[in-house]
Amino acid sequence: MEIDIVLDSQLTSTEFKELGLLAENYGINTVWNASYLDGRDPFTNMAELARASSRINLAPMALNGYEMHPFRIAMALLTLGDLCQGRVETMIGGGGEVVMSLDIPFEKRVRYVRETLEVVKGCTSQRPFNYEGELFKIKDYDPQWIKEPAPFIYAGANKPQMLRMAAKHADGIFMSDLSITLAIEAINTVFGRMDDLGRDKTDMRFNNFMAWYVYDDLAEARHEARRWIGFRALFREYMMREFMTEKEFATIMSRIPQIYAMAPKNESSVEGVPDELLDLCVDNIDATLGELMRRNMTVEESLGRDNYREADNIDYKDGDFQSSIYYGDDAFKREGSRMYGYGKTSLINNRSRVYKGGGWNDRSYYLSPGTRRFLDEDKSSAAIGFRCAMDRMGSQSLNSPR
Repeated sequence: MEIDIVLDSQLTSTEFKELGLLAENYGINTVWNASYLDGRDPFTNMAELARASSRINLAPMALNGYEMHPFRIAMALLTLGDLCQGRVETMIGGGGEVVMSLDIPFEKRVRYVRETLEVVKGCTSQRPFNYEGELFKIKDYDPQWIKEPAPFIYAGANKPQMLRMAAKHADGIFMSDLSITLAIEAINTVFGRMDDLGRDKTDMRFNNFMAWYVYDDLAEARHEARRWIGFRALFREYMMREFMTEKEFATIMSRIPQIYAMAPKNESSVEGVPDELLDLCVDNIDATLGELMRRNMTVEESLGRDNYREADNIDYKDGDFQSSIYYGDDAFKREGSRMYGYGKTSLINNRSRVYKGGGWNDRSYYLSPGTRRFLDEDKSSAAIGFRCAMDRMGSQSLNSPR
């Protein structure tokens, strides 16, 4: 799994560059910048970071064909790629607050996204490119200055019809605030459609946009989460009814304008909506570390690795029959025993983790590299951790003369 971040669209280009370089230093995969009504233009704002960075990907979002012609989207992406050696991604969706503010009707939404994807992918990867669709047309697009690879293009999709379309036309799927259950359903929908199309699933990427509110003070984090919940939840019934009743959902829907107004007012409560109901939204929509999905790598995914071939190596040469002192004893093999008699002769099992060294409350015996102890993987101790040591220039004592 790779981690991306979204930076505030109201940052100056200098601030954006500084935070982007910090993210690059910490190993973040991609920095995204949204195209909001009250924000700065993401393409222009990314130019400084594009020139100064060397590894991190740059990704303007969420672009759409209602407010910007797909040809202009493609040209802007190619120009940004020219500045950052092709490290560009983007997400094309069906429009949001900007489209609503411009009073543009949301007509033929799936077709708009599909034709926008087709035009942008064509303009960025085919020479020359011609297109004649129902909504957009372009003739003889053949720029000679493009040297960088085409950008990676996600389609913003949550619901079945958009997901099935994106499975054919997009490089990846960008989901928004889906729970684990709904995300799995969306991924299965895409893979099912790709099977129907005979499309290889190996390179299909999924990105589930989640909001994390990280503060030293939990109350402050919850205030921010509730304040912005209108922009996170989007209050689609198929999402909200996973964790609230029909009556609770009706209460939320009756106060939608007031809920959206919390963000600009810096408020976290709405008259007529119990705080507990807003907390219910926060707890089920915004992500925590314990909700991260995990799976074992498949054999196909690990074929190119030198360090292992199978994802789950529990027991291999560490308690399995081959490594036991009874290897070759058919009676032992039939009994299905293991080297470790957990709870009888040993405290070691498949959930045990080895820790070595001595802590602040240990005797010197444990400082020997040959000693080892075991602890269940779900347990912790105030005496287990690590401390970094580093060389210091100068005298051995801070108080001694140099």
